Amino acid sequence: VVKEDATVKARRKAELELLMMDDDAIRDGDVLKAINSEKEDRKQDKRRKKRIAALKEQKASKLAASAAVDPHFDAADSRFTALYCNHQFALDPTDPRYKQTDATIAILEEKKRRI
Repeated sequence: VVKEDATVKARRKAELELLMMDDDAIRDGDVLKAINSEKEDRKQDKRRKKRIAALKEQKASKLAASAAVDPHFDAADSRFTALYCNHQFALDPTDPRYKQTDATIAILEEKKRRI
């Protein structure tokens, strides 16, 4: 709130200075350039906020879509025994490519249960 008050005061001061100046000084443009640059900054801030919001929404929709596509994983299936016995198939949660899904949680729990 304090920051907004300071910007509002600065804007009002610039507008009053603009009113008090003669036409020649206004045409030179220092005050007008300052006011226009402030407006442009506000427009850029709005665009940036919209872009960030759109990216967040896109990321959330991708996450929701990937969660919806995740099929049921049967950890007790005999075809997956190598996941629990062979060290070459071990899951590494510290790997940056690791994604925690229902299937990976089931694999880790089954591995703990078998050990």
